[in-house]
Amino acid sequence: METTVCDLCKSDRANVVLSQRDLLLSVSDEEFSIVRCLDCGLMYLNPRPAPDEIGDYYPAVYYPPVAKRNGATAPKAVRGVKRWLLEDFYGYPGVQLPGWKRSIRRLVLWPEKIRREFRGTHAFPWRGQGRVLDVGCGVGGNLKTLQEQGWEVYGIEISEKAANHARALVGDTIHTGTLETAPFAAGTFDLVLMNHSLEHLFSPTDALRKVSSLLSDQGLLVVTVPNVGSLEAALFKSWWFHWDPPRHLYHFDKERLVALLSYVGFSVEQIRTGVGTTFFIASLERFLTHRWGRKVRVPRLLDRFVARPLCLAAGHAGYGTEITVYAVKA
Repeated sequence: METTVCDLCKSDRANVVLSQRDLLLSVSDEEFSIVRCLDCGLMYLNPRPAPDEIGDYYPAVYYPPVAKRNGATAPKAVRGVKRWLLEDFYGYPGVQLPGWKRSIRRLVLWPEKIRREFRGTHAFPWRGQGRVLDVGCGVGGNLKTLQEQGWEVYGIEISEKAANHARALVGDTIHTGTLETAPFAAGTFDLVLMNHSLEHLFSPTDALRKVSSLLSDQGLLVVTVPNVGSLEAALFKSWWFHWDPPRHLYHFDKERLVALLSYVGFSVEQIRTGVGTTFFIASLERFLTHRWGRKVRVPRLLDRFVARPLCLAAGHAGYGTEITVYAVKA
Protein backbone atom coordinates (compact mmCIF):
# COMPACT_ATOMS: atom_id res chain seq x y z
CA MET A 1 0.00 0.00 0.00
CA GLU A 2 1.07 3.57 -0.64
CA THR A 3 -0.04 6.99 0.54
CA THR A 4 -0.63 9.84 -1.89
CA VAL A 5 -1.60 13.51 -2.13
CA CYS A 6 -4.41 15.19 -4.05
CA ASP A 7 -3.76 14.79 -7.77
CA LEU A 8 -5.45 18.10 -8.61
CA CYS A 9 -3.96 20.60 -6.14
CA LYS A 10 -1.14 18.45 -4.62
CA SER A 11 -2.31 19.13 -1.08
CA ASP A 12 -1.79 16.47 1.58
CA ARG A 13 -4.59 17.82 3.78
CA ALA A 14 -7.64 15.55 3.68
CA ASN A 15 -10.39 14.10 5.84
CA VAL A 16 -11.73 10.55 5.70
CA VAL A 17 -15.32 10.52 4.43
CA LEU A 18 -15.87 6.78 4.05
CA SER A 19 -14.21 3.49 5.00
CA GLN A 20 -15.31 0.40 3.11
CA ARG A 21 -14.13 -3.03 2.05
CA ASP A 22 -14.46 -4.53 -1.43
CA LEU A 23 -18.22 -5.16 -1.66
CA LEU A 24 -18.27 -5.87 -5.39
CA LEU A 25 -15.85 -8.78 -5.75
CA SER A 26 -14.71 -9.47 -2.14
CA VAL A 27 -11.16 -9.97 -3.36
CA SER A 28 -9.92 -9.19 0.15
CA ASP A 29 -11.23 -8.30 3.60
CA GLU A 30 -9.15 -5.10 3.78
CA GLU A 31 -10.90 -1.85 4.61
CA PHE A 32 -10.08 1.14 2.40
CA SER A 33 -10.49 4.84 3.16
CA ILE A 34 -11.86 7.45 0.77
CA VAL A 35 -10.77 10.97 1.66
CA ARG A 36 -11.75 14.48 0.57
CA CYS A 37 -9.08 17.10 -0.08
CA LEU A 38 -9.52 20.01 2.32
CA ASP A 39 -8.21 22.49 -0.27
CA CYS A 40 -9.96 21.61 -3.56
CA GLY A 41 -12.57 19.01 -2.58
CA LEU A 42 -11.39 16.16 -4.80
CA MET A 43 -12.14 12.72 -3.32
CA TYR A 44 -9.65 9.88 -3.62
CA LEU A 45 -8.53 6.59 -2.09
CA ASN A 46 -5.75 7.00 0.49
CA PRO A 47 -3.83 4.89 1.25
CA ARG A 48 -4.20 2.79 -1.89
CA PRO A 49 -2.63 -0.29 -3.51
CA ALA A 50 0.70 0.44 -5.17
CA PRO A 51 0.99 0.03 -8.95
CA ASP A 52 2.60 -3.38 -8.55
CA GLU A 53 -0.28 -4.48 -6.26
CA ILE A 54 -3.37 -3.15 -8.01
CA GLY A 55 -3.59 -6.04 -10.48
CA ASP A 56 -4.46 -8.38 -7.62
CA TYR A 57 -7.79 -6.55 -7.25
CA TYR A 58 -8.83 -7.11 -10.89
CA PRO A 59 -9.67 -10.82 -11.20
CA ALA A 60 -10.78 -12.23 -14.55
CA VAL A 61 -14.44 -12.01 -13.51
CA TYR A 62 -14.11 -8.20 -13.61
CA TYR A 63 -14.04 -8.41 -17.43
CA PRO A 64 -17.23 -10.21 -18.54
CA PRO A 65 -17.38 -11.10 -22.25
CA VAL A 66 -19.47 -8.98 -24.61
CA ALA A 67 -23.03 -10.24 -24.81
CA LYS A 68 -24.25 -11.28 -28.23
CA ARG A 69 -26.16 -8.54 -29.99
CA ASN A 70 -28.84 -8.80 -32.62
CA GLY A 71 -28.27 -5.38 -34.17
CA ALA A 72 -27.01 -6.91 -37.41
CA THR A 73 -30.30 -8.78 -37.80
CA ALA A 74 -32.48 -5.78 -37.02
CA PRO A 75 -34.97 -4.84 -39.73
CA LYS A 76 -33.40 -2.95 -42.61
CA ALA A 77 -35.61 0.08 -41.93
CA VAL A 78 -34.37 0.27 -38.31
CA ARG A 79 -30.73 0.07 -39.41
CA GLY A 80 -31.45 2.73 -42.02
CA VAL A 81 -32.93 5.14 -39.48
CA LYS A 82 -29.92 4.72 -37.17
CA ARG A 83 -27.54 5.44 -40.04
CA TRP A 84 -29.50 8.47 -41.22
CA LEU A 85 -29.47 9.88 -37.67
CA LEU A 86 -25.68 9.55 -37.59
CA GLU A 87 -25.30 11.23 -40.97
CA ASP A 88 -27.84 14.02 -40.52
CA PHE A 89 -27.17 15.04 -36.90
CA TYR A 90 -23.69 13.80 -35.99
CA GLY A 91 -21.73 14.45 -39.19
CA TYR A 92 -21.01 10.86 -40.24
CA PRO A 93 -19.98 10.33 -43.87
CA GLY A 94 -22.62 8.88 -46.17
CA VAL A 95 -24.42 9.22 -49.47
CA GLN A 96 -24.66 12.86 -50.48
CA LEU A 97 -28.25 14.03 -50.85
CA PRO A 98 -29.57 17.21 -52.47
CA GLY A 99 -30.03 19.92 -49.89
CA TRP A 100 -33.82 19.83 -49.95
CA LYS A 101 -33.93 16.06 -49.47
CA ARG A 102 -31.52 16.27 -46.55
CA SER A 103 -33.63 19.02 -44.95
CA ILE A 104 -36.80 16.96 -45.25
CA ARG A 105 -35.12 13.88 -43.84
CA ARG A 106 -33.72 15.87 -40.91
CA LEU A 107 -37.18 17.27 -40.20
CA VAL A 108 -38.73 13.79 -40.21
CA LEU A 109 -35.98 12.32 -38.04
CA TRP A 110 -35.81 15.17 -35.52
CA PRO A 111 -38.42 13.72 -33.10
CA GLU A 112 -36.59 10.36 -33.08
CA LYS A 113 -33.28 12.11 -32.30
CA ILE A 114 -34.87 13.96 -29.38
CA ARG A 115 -36.51 10.76 -28.10
CA ARG A 116 -33.24 8.85 -28.17
CA GLU A 117 -31.25 11.57 -26.43
CA PHE A 118 -33.97 12.03 -23.80
CA ARG A 119 -33.62 8.32 -23.01
CA GLY A 120 -29.84 8.62 -22.81
CA THR A 121 -28.79 7.32 -26.24
CA HIS A 122 -26.16 9.76 -27.49
CA ALA A 123 -23.98 9.12 -30.54
CA PHE A 124 -20.44 10.47 -30.69
CA PRO A 125 -20.00 13.27 -33.25
CA TRP A 126 -17.81 12.39 -36.23
CA ARG A 127 -14.39 13.99 -36.18
CA GLY A 128 -11.60 14.25 -38.77
CA GLN A 129 -10.60 10.97 -40.40
CA GLY A 130 -12.57 8.90 -37.92
CA ARG A 131 -9.72 7.48 -35.81
CA VAL A 132 -10.86 6.68 -32.28
CA LEU A 133 -8.94 5.49 -29.21
CA ASP A 134 -10.74 3.88 -26.28
CA VAL A 135 -8.62 4.16 -23.11
CA GLY A 136 -9.50 1.21 -20.91
CA CYS A 137 -11.44 -0.53 -23.68
CA GLY A 138 -12.12 -3.67 -21.64
CA VAL A 139 -13.33 -6.52 -23.82
CA GLY A 140 -14.02 -4.22 -26.76
CA GLY A 141 -17.79 -3.85 -26.79
CA ASN A 142 -17.78 -0.09 -27.38
CA LEU A 143 -15.08 -0.38 -30.05
CA LYS A 144 -17.11 -3.01 -31.91
CA THR A 145 -20.10 -0.67 -32.06
CA LEU A 146 -17.93 2.21 -33.27
CA GLN A 147 -16.25 0.02 -35.87
CA GLU A 148 -19.68 -0.94 -37.24
CA GLN A 149 -20.44 2.78 -37.51
CA GLY A 150 -17.36 3.36 -39.66
CA TRP A 151 -14.68 4.39 -37.17
CA GLU A 152 -11.07 3.19 -37.38
CA VAL A 153 -10.74 1.80 -33.87
CA TYR A 154 -7.85 1.44 -31.42
CA GLY A 155 -7.79 0.52 -27.75
CA ILE A 156 -5.64 0.45 -24.63
CA GLU A 157 -6.30 -2.18 -21.98
CA ILE A 158 -4.15 -3.28 -19.06
CA SER A 159 -5.74 -6.75 -18.75
CA GLU A 160 -4.25 -9.26 -21.19
CA LYS A 161 -7.38 -11.40 -21.10
CA ALA A 162 -9.70 -8.47 -21.84
CA ALA A 163 -7.35 -7.16 -24.54
CA ASN A 164 -7.31 -10.55 -26.28
CA HIS A 165 -11.11 -10.61 -26.27
CA ALA A 166 -11.17 -7.11 -27.77
CA ARG A 167 -8.73 -8.19 -30.51
CA ALA A 168 -11.03 -11.05 -31.41
CA LEU A 169 -13.85 -8.52 -31.84
CA VAL A 170 -12.18 -5.65 -33.69
CA GLY A 171 -8.73 -6.76 -34.85
CA ASP A 172 -5.12 -6.33 -33.82
CA THR A 173 -5.26 -2.64 -32.86
CA ILE A 174 -5.41 -3.13 -29.08
CA HIS A 175 -2.39 -2.23 -26.95
CA THR A 176 -1.96 -4.25 -23.78
CA GLY A 177 -0.55 -1.84 -21.24
CA THR A 178 -1.09 1.76 -20.17
CA LEU A 179 -1.25 5.19 -21.76
CA GLU A 180 2.40 5.67 -20.91
CA THR A 181 3.48 2.50 -22.75
CA ALA A 182 1.16 2.93 -25.76
CA PRO A 183 3.05 3.17 -29.09
CA PHE A 184 0.76 5.74 -30.73
CA ALA A 185 2.21 8.91 -32.25
CA ALA A 186 1.21 12.41 -31.15
CA GLY A 187 -1.86 13.81 -32.87
CA THR A 188 -3.03 10.41 -34.11
CA PHE A 189 -6.64 10.42 -32.94
CA ASP A 190 -9.74 12.43 -33.75
CA LEU A 191 -11.72 11.06 -30.81
CA VAL A 192 -10.47 9.69 -27.47
CA LEU A 193 -12.88 7.93 -25.13
CA MET A 194 -12.35 7.43 -21.40
CA ASN A 195 -15.48 5.52 -20.43
CA HIS A 196 -15.31 4.68 -16.72
CA SER A 197 -11.52 4.50 -16.85
CA LEU A 198 -10.29 7.86 -15.47
CA GLU A 199 -11.32 6.94 -11.93
CA HIS A 200 -9.10 3.84 -12.09
CA LEU A 201 -5.87 5.67 -12.96
CA PHE A 202 -3.13 6.56 -10.47
CA SER A 203 -2.77 10.11 -11.81
CA PRO A 204 -5.71 11.53 -13.78
CA THR A 205 -3.71 14.69 -14.52
CA ASP A 206 -0.83 12.76 -16.09
CA ALA A 207 -3.27 10.61 -18.05
CA LEU A 208 -5.14 13.60 -19.46
CA ARG A 209 -1.90 15.31 -20.48
CA LYS A 210 -0.97 12.17 -22.40
CA VAL A 211 -4.41 12.05 -24.00
CA SER A 212 -4.02 15.69 -25.04
CA SER A 213 -0.81 14.82 -26.88
CA LEU A 214 -2.52 11.93 -28.70
CA LEU A 215 -5.45 14.07 -29.88
CA SER A 216 -5.37 15.97 -33.15
CA ASP A 217 -5.76 19.74 -32.87
CA GLN A 218 -9.48 19.48 -33.68
CA GLY A 219 -9.89 16.23 -31.76
CA LEU A 220 -12.55 15.54 -29.15
CA LEU A 221 -12.17 13.95 -25.70
CA VAL A 222 -15.21 12.26 -24.16
CA VAL A 223 -14.89 11.34 -20.48
CA THR A 224 -17.51 9.41 -18.52
CA VAL A 225 -17.07 8.85 -14.77
CA PRO A 226 -19.34 8.04 -11.82
CA ASN A 227 -20.93 11.14 -10.33
CA VAL A 228 -20.23 11.44 -6.61
CA GLY A 229 -22.62 14.41 -6.65
CA SER A 230 -25.49 12.26 -7.96
CA LEU A 231 -28.87 11.65 -6.39
CA GLU A 232 -27.95 7.97 -6.11
CA ALA A 233 -24.82 8.70 -4.09
CA ALA A 234 -26.89 10.90 -1.75
CA LEU A 235 -29.64 8.28 -1.39
CA PHE A 236 -27.51 5.18 -0.90
CA LYS A 237 -24.54 6.80 0.88
CA SER A 238 -22.00 4.09 1.80
CA TRP A 239 -23.93 1.52 -0.23
CA TRP A 240 -23.58 3.44 -3.49
CA PHE A 241 -22.36 1.01 -6.15
CA HIS A 242 -19.66 3.29 -7.56
CA TRP A 243 -17.47 3.63 -4.48
CA ASP A 244 -15.87 0.33 -5.51
CA PRO A 245 -12.64 0.42 -3.47
CA PRO A 246 -9.84 -0.27 -4.19
CA ARG A 247 -10.40 -0.17 -7.98
CA HIS A 248 -11.86 3.34 -8.06
CA LEU A 249 -8.98 5.55 -6.97
CA TYR A 250 -10.76 8.90 -7.58
CA HIS A 251 -14.30 10.21 -7.30
CA PHE A 252 -15.57 13.22 -9.24
CA ASP A 253 -18.48 15.61 -9.20
CA LYS A 254 -19.06 18.02 -12.09
CA GLU A 255 -17.13 20.86 -10.50
CA ARG A 256 -14.02 18.81 -9.79
CA LEU A 257 -14.04 17.06 -13.17
CA VAL A 258 -14.28 20.37 -15.05
CA ALA A 259 -11.52 21.82 -12.83
CA LEU A 260 -9.29 18.83 -13.60
CA LEU A 261 -9.82 19.13 -17.35
CA SER A 262 -9.18 22.88 -17.27
CA TYR A 263 -6.04 22.36 -15.18
CA VAL A 264 -4.45 20.16 -17.86
CA GLY A 265 -5.47 22.37 -20.78
CA PHE A 266 -8.90 21.24 -21.97
CA SER A 267 -11.94 23.37 -22.64
CA VAL A 268 -15.30 21.78 -21.82
CA GLU A 269 -17.87 22.03 -24.61
CA GLN A 270 -20.72 20.01 -23.13
CA ILE A 271 -21.56 18.23 -19.89
CA ARG A 272 -24.49 16.01 -18.97
CA THR A 273 -25.36 13.32 -16.43
CA GLY A 274 -26.72 9.84 -17.09
CA VAL A 275 -30.33 8.68 -16.99
CA GLY A 276 -29.83 4.90 -16.84
CA THR A 277 -31.19 2.68 -14.09
CA THR A 278 -28.58 -0.11 -13.99
CA PHE A 279 -26.50 1.37 -11.17
CA PHE A 280 -29.54 2.51 -9.20
CA ILE A 281 -30.80 -1.08 -9.06
CA ALA A 282 -27.27 -2.34 -8.25
CA SER A 283 -27.00 0.13 -5.36
CA LEU A 284 -30.43 -0.87 -4.06
CA GLU A 285 -29.50 -4.55 -4.23
CA ARG A 286 -26.29 -3.86 -2.32
CA PHE A 287 -28.17 -1.93 0.37
CA LEU A 288 -30.80 -4.63 0.84
CA THR A 289 -28.28 -7.48 0.78
CA HIS A 290 -25.77 -6.04 3.22
CA ARG A 291 -28.16 -4.15 5.49
CA TRP A 292 -31.19 -6.44 5.65
CA GLY A 293 -30.08 -9.71 4.04
CA ARG A 294 -32.82 -9.45 1.40
CA LYS A 295 -33.06 -9.34 -2.39
CA VAL A 296 -34.86 -6.89 -4.66
CA ARG A 297 -38.39 -8.10 -5.30
CA VAL A 298 -40.24 -7.52 -8.58
CA PRO A 299 -37.15 -5.88 -10.12
CA ARG A 300 -38.84 -5.24 -13.48
CA LEU A 301 -41.72 -3.36 -11.92
CA LEU A 302 -39.34 -1.48 -9.66
CA ASP A 303 -37.19 -0.53 -12.63
CA ARG A 304 -40.12 0.63 -14.75
CA PHE A 305 -42.22 2.51 -12.24
CA VAL A 306 -39.65 3.77 -9.71
CA ALA A 307 -36.08 3.73 -10.99
CA ARG A 308 -36.75 4.83 -14.56
CA PRO A 309 -38.73 8.02 -13.84
CA LEU A 310 -36.49 8.91 -10.90
CA CYS A 311 -33.28 8.42 -12.89
CA LEU A 312 -34.66 10.29 -15.91
CA ALA A 313 -35.56 13.27 -13.75
CA ALA A 314 -32.25 13.23 -11.85
CA GLY A 315 -30.17 12.83 -15.02
CA HIS A 316 -31.78 15.70 -16.89
CA ALA A 317 -31.55 17.88 -13.77
CA GLY A 318 -27.77 17.26 -13.58
CA TYR A 319 -27.77 14.70 -10.75
CA GLY A 320 -27.55 11.45 -12.73
CA THR A 321 -25.43 8.49 -11.75
CA GLU A 322 -22.56 9.32 -14.11
CA ILE A 323 -21.05 12.41 -15.70
CA THR A 324 -20.15 12.68 -19.38
CA VAL A 325 -18.00 15.59 -20.53
CA TYR A 326 -17.08 16.58 -24.09
CA ALA A 327 -13.84 18.58 -24.18
CA VAL A 328 -11.36 19.95 -26.72
CA LYS A 329 -7.82 21.21 -26.37
CA ALA A 330 -7.93 24.83 -25.27
